[in-house]
Amino acid sequence: MAEEPGKLDISDEMIAERRGGSGPMPKDMPKWMAATITKIDSFSKWIGNVVCWITVPLILAMTYEVLARKWRPKSFSELIGQDSAVQALTNALETQRLHHAYLYSGTRGIGKTTIARILAKAFNCEDGITSNPCGKCDICLEVDEGRFIDLIEVDAASKTKVDDTRELLDNVQFATTVGKFKVYLIDEVHMLTNEAFNALLKTLEEPPPQVIMILATTEFQKLPETIVSRCQRYDFRNVSDSDVVNRLKKISDSEKIVCSDDVLWFIAENASGSLRDACNFLEQLSVAYDEITVQKAR
Repeated sequence: MAEEPGKLDISDEMIAERRGGSGPMPKDMPKWMAATITKIDSFSKWIGNVVCWITVPLILAMTYEVLARKWRPKSFSELIGQDSAVQALTNALETQRLHHAYLYSGTRGIGKTTIARILAKAFNCEDGITSNPCGKCDICLEVDEGRFIDLIEVDAASKTKVDDTRELLDNVQFATTVGKFKVYLIDEVHMLTNEAFNALLKTLEEPPPQVIMILATTEFQKLPETIVSRCQRYDFRNVSDSDVVNRLKKISDSEKIVCSDDVLWFIAENASGSLRDACNFLEQLSVAYDEITVQKAR
């Protein structure tokens, strides 16, 4: 018997096989409709495979964390090279003699932002104000992950205008959302305009009781005296080469990076006291070479 027009010569077994062995189509279904469904199923599976091929590498890439962030200290005891600042801050926390405005000055990559985040945990830890935050409560974990809503980090280099500062300060008067204190961290504060500094003066002098202001700068000499005089100032030192080498040694051993002590000293000498730069140098070399030597590092 001749096949009716519009129908394809596809057996039920072929259709079932294309559909992953899900069984034959209903007997009363036209062959052209069954074939269309089969093609749609096959196309859907192909699309699914393509999505997996694209997304899985992206997910794996996103889970990788650069060394400088992975090994960022999470407590005062893990910090290196800033002993005087750490001692002063821990004593203040233990005696509950807390200032409302702090000024951190020093070169890049030596721990200013790190100490500010640890201080935010110390103020808001669920164990209470402490120099040794637990690191396990929801607030400590949120600070470590960069999603604590009461820690407001501002890059002054991109928000230099007075309107940006006023917009920031409009929310200062409101109560905290989760923690006991609302901590404002203004990085590269020397980039603010004179008008923006003037808008900040009143809040620095008499902030609401639940607000802590932390200013960080790499160019202290550019700050107005009116700003400096309202803050408790901490000068951060460059990390010594020996401290950098000890930290890099610990990182390289844990990360299975093959390199000699000579390489670590070479990296430390070229990092100019910046631990973050040293971590970045080590990571770049570890990506380029399976075994790092001084000759390769040069």
